[in-house]
Amino acid sequence: MKVIYVLDKDNGVLFNHRRQSKDAFLVENIVSKVKQENGTLYVSDYSKELFEGTDISIQSLAEFNLSGAKENDFVFIENEDIQLDDYKGKVDFYLYKWTRVYPSDKKLDLPFNQTTIVKKEKFDGRSHDKIYLEIWRRK
Repeated sequence: MKVIYVLDKDNGVLFNHRRQSKDAFLVENIVSKVKQENGTLYVSDYSKELFEGTDISIQSLAEFNLSGAKENDFVFIENEDIQLDDYKGKVDFYLYKWTRVYPSDKKLDLPFNQTTIVKKEKFDGRSHDKIYLEIWRRK
């Protein structure tokens, strides 16, 4: 399973219950990753509008069954969280990072001491000069 977050430089996720920023090329990158794995993308109702009009399988996060998660399931997290404490399967965290700091009142609290970085990518954004992707794997 892959869990996706979009973060600012201070690991901020949301401000006042809204996303900090968005970028069309970041969305395209996520869509291409889901396609490469022939996967399904699980999103909240709030996040669904980002992926409207794409040709990937999109399901509601409310219907996501953690115990039945598959390796090619992608879970996009913004305004809702999932509890992974009891999940024993393989988890990769896809951390998309802006090069800026935005106001935030929700931060990512990931136990990085229990993960290892396995890949880094950098690509041009549409409304951001650069966007970074770090893929972390839970040990």
